[in-house]
Amino acid sequence: MKNPVKKIPSTGKGRTFIDIEDIKCLYLDKRLTLRAVGERLGISRQAVHFRLKRAGISTRSNKIERPAISAKQLAKMRRLYEDERFSLNRLAKLFDTKREHILECLNNLGVQICHTNRPKFTFKYSVLFDIYVVQKQSIRSASEMLGVAQNVIIRELKRHGIKTRPQYPVIKIDRDKLYRLYVVKGMTQPSVAKIFGISTNTLRRELQRHKIKHRNKCGPRSKQRDA
Repeated sequence: MKNPVKKIPSTGKGRTFIDIEDIKCLYLDKRLTLRAVGERLGISRQAVHFRLKRAGISTRSNKIERPAISAKQLAKMRRLYEDERFSLNRLAKLFDTKREHILECLNNLGVQICHTNRPKFTFKYSVLFDIYVVQKQSIRSASEMLGVAQNVIIRELKRHGIKTRPQYPVIKIDRDKLYRLYVVKGMTQPSVAKIFGISTNTLRRELQRHKIKHRNKCGPRSKQRDA
């Protein structure tokens, strides 16, 4: 008669019995991770780790082995970082490794690491004035034309003392028309906002700016309904 296979009960409310030999086969023989073993057997990663530890099996380290980089690749890495101003993330993608690995290699080479490796873009006053003031391009359009981020355009405009325009058009609503639609006719806020082509939040701000009292939502819409 065969000896019964040793089984280790799971923890928690639902006590499911998992064969330790199945766990050993998946983890040791097939070299699956703890998470993958747990997904196969329908238990958590912590439960797999608990069973292996209880069975006296040490788990593998989660540390990923980093690929070896040759001396030629290190020289190329240094040239790209120092001369062509490649970022650490771009180098990591190029050499198919982690950003931390690139940082470690550069430190071993004695390369001075910049806090920010991006080149600082600067533009002349005449260029920005022509695009933003004369052509009346938006900050987004100017950033696309010059190939930089919008923050760079805002920073350069501020540096040159060029006053920025509001990114969104300033909406001015006539108080008399607003009062007639909202108070006299008793229209709802969404209906009034649709007439002016604005959002309900903007309409509420305009009502507050013109000191027009908001109606109670549960109250009547118009005098006609009261009649």
